[in-house]
Amino acid sequence: MLGSDYARVLAWSLGRQLGPRDLTSTRQQVDELRRSDPLARPILGAVDGDLWAYSQMLDAIVADQPVIGSTFPLRQFEAWLRVRRRLMRSETPLWVAVQTEPSVELQTQIDGLLPARGESHALEPNQVRSMTFAAAAAGARGIYFRSNSPLNAPGPTAERRAKTLQMLNAELELLEPWMAGGTPGPSIDAADPNVRIASLMTDRSQILLVTRQADDQQFVSSVPSTEAIHFVVPGSSGTGDVFQVTSQGLLPLTHRRGAGGVRVVLENAGLATLVLVAREQLVLNHVARSVRQASREFPQWRFEEATRQFEEIRAASAEGIVPMSDLQRLGRTAEMYLRETERVLSTGDAMSADHYLVRAESALAQLRRSAWEQAAAAFPSPVTSPLCVSFDTLPLHWRLSGALRSAAWSSNLLAGGEFEDLNHTLASGWQQHRRPIDHVAANVEFSLETPQSGRSCLRMQTWKTDQQAAPTVMEVAPLWITSAATPVEAGQVVRIHGWVKVPEAIEGSLDGLMIFDSFGGQSLAERVTRTGGWREFL
Repeated sequence: MLGSDYARVLAWSLGRQLGPRDLTSTRQQVDELRRSDPLARPILGAVDGDLWAYSQMLDAIVADQPVIGSTFPLRQFEAWLRVRRRLMRSETPLWVAVQTEPSVELQTQIDGLLPARGESHALEPNQVRSMTFAAAAAGARGIYFRSNSPLNAPGPTAERRAKTLQMLNAELELLEPWMAGGTPGPSIDAADPNVRIASLMTDRSQILLVTRQADDQQFVSSVPSTEAIHFVVPGSSGTGDVFQVTSQGLLPLTHRRGAGGVRVVLENAGLATLVLVAREQLVLNHVARSVRQASREFPQWRFEEATRQFEEIRAASAEGIVPMSDLQRLGRTAEMYLRETERVLSTGDAMSADHYLVRAESALAQLRRSAWEQAAAAFPSPVTSPLCVSFDTLPLHWRLSGALRSAAWSSNLLAGGEFEDLNHTLASGWQQHRRPIDHVAANVEFSLETPQSGRSCLRMQTWKTDQQAAPTVMEVAPLWITSAATPVEAGQVVRIHGWVKVPEAIEGSLDGLMIFDSFGGQSLAERVTRTGGWREFL
């Protein structure tokens, strides 16, 4: 029996990337823990495949998808979670892992390229918050903030991360009744197609999670619009008063009841905000109490975060990363609104501070985003350079780019990658792998049909043999290829280059075609959904 040595354990985690090959060993571990743990603490695991089988033996399933700094779109994270939820036993809770740091694989590559750099770069608070909101919207019953280093580690990065999580936990306390006891409701359409409105419902109320979405937010946050958001809370779900949840309390929103529901106008939404639809005083008191606990710290934290970003932008401008013309135009705007924010905060006027902060944050986001887009435009994909996946690493990216311009690259070291001679490719060590899936067939061949260059190319195909009976979602890939091994030494920079053609969108997976190496792993995979013609990857 497990004794007092394990008293601090809250739950048992059986690992990450659990799949079909781990079912037997995982079942044995679960049985052993159930026999040995007198406290019957929950047993959970992060599962990649066979979700239904794992959801029958585990107390909770962890959905763990590295998003920030990867090619997996942040705007698709909620949809991915909803798919995982459908593949599970409905009674088993879903927990969601949310990054608070770069993935281990990304940080390892950064450290390898610049070993003397020191502490890791911080993720943008808005990115962590967006992942958290997506998890709540998808019906998560628990949030697992994933860390690779202590929150009390010395240095500004850990301090910033700890403060971000403190603010997020305050919001999660507010959301607790809806996350623990509510159900995801239907999404609500907004006039702006880039606005996503998800809902969580209880018998007494409804909370709306309103987020602005854009491409590539997993690299650098998009620019928060200052335009109002217009939407309709449909039918009977719109009964009750409508409030925006702000750091200073519940702000009544302009709304009008009419055919089809309640028409709402939401000002100063930023990148993400909460809207409450409720009438009962018990609900309103809970939200007001939760907000009151964070009302003093939240505006000051946002101001400090915006000020820190402004100083980073000025430093980047000195290195030529942010164009001086942009800094003079948008930088002055941000500086003006930050001064106004500081002034009104000193008088205790947090509501006016929010007004100025939204505008300062918008100007700062434009500066950061434009600098990142300029750097990323030089590559087929941002993950081509591990130092091009965030604004914070751009100075290092440009320094490394300058050093590599004069580098002498070796000849191709990957044998058999020309796909001209099948015997040579097989002898070099290339292999195909398949996972049998009912009503799904697969094929691999050397094709003479329109290769990008040379005589032939490698063609991979999967298709449904029965449209009605085949699964609509593929938990794991039915077909994959591993290349021949390539000898490399510590300290070497490796350039992987090729061409890919995906003429039709891949069904059954939000990942599409994934291309990755054994060092960077799936966290740094290139994802290709459709290309039309041939497209370069690097």
